[in-house]
Formats: sequence, structure tokens, C-alpha cells
Amino acid sequence: MFVAEGLYAEPITVNITSNTGRKMLIHVDSEDSIADLKTTIYNVSQIMTISQSLEKDGVQLKDNNTLASYSISDGDTITLERVAAKNTHKPKSGLIKYFIILAVLALIAVAGKFLLFPKDDNPFAEYEDNRGPRG
Repeated sequence: MFVAEGLYAEPITVNITSNTGRKMLIHVDSEDSIADLKTTIYNVSQIMTISQSLEKDGVQLKDNNTLASYSISDGDTITLERVAAKNTHKPKSGLIKYFIILAVLALIAVAGKFLLFPKDDNPFAEYEDNRGPRG
């Protein structure tokens, strides 16, 4: 893989040790991001990337940084901790608010009919029974 200014990423093998005792050897490039490493771990272990927390020497590794930025080299060990996936789905509160507003407007419309047009003064009263104007 071509990196920058004529430099090539170095292929390395890292040891992944999970908090459950599982061990894996993962082959990556030194310029791969931590997010890339998590994807490779997923391909090997089926542990979702969102459920992976990686550390080296007590430092939590951030997805957008590269392995090289943490000085991770061939043969280094990275600790994998499985974490509960965060709930990324937000409630559809906008849709709920929409229906509440519609319900309130419907109530206002119904109440308005009776408040604005009392039965005796209702200009539409002659059409309400669907038989046409009263004569």
C-alpha cells in the first residue's frame, strides 16, 4: 500500500488478546487506522466493531488514528474489550410530536365549530343532514 512521499506501509502482525482470554493474530499494515483493525477483528471473530474497545499499554485506541501513530509494531499485543453497543437509534420523537399536534388541531377544529357556530347561528346547519337546504 502506498502511503505518502514514496513510503510504503509496513505489513505487521499484532496479537489481540480479549478480556475473555481469546487470542488472535491479525495481519494489518502499520498505516491502517484503528477502525480498519476493528473491521479485520470483526472479520475474524464476528465481534461487531461498535462493541470493540482496543487498548495498548493502558491507552485507549481511537478509531481515526493509525497503528503507526500509537507506535504499534510487528508482534505487539493489543487488548480487546467487548463493550455493550451504544444505542444509536434515536426515538422518533418528531413523528410523535407530529401526531400530537394533529390531534390537538383536530380537537380545536371540532371545538371551534361548536364555539364559533352555536347550533342556532350555524350557517351550515341547513346542509348538515345531506338533504339540501331547508325550505
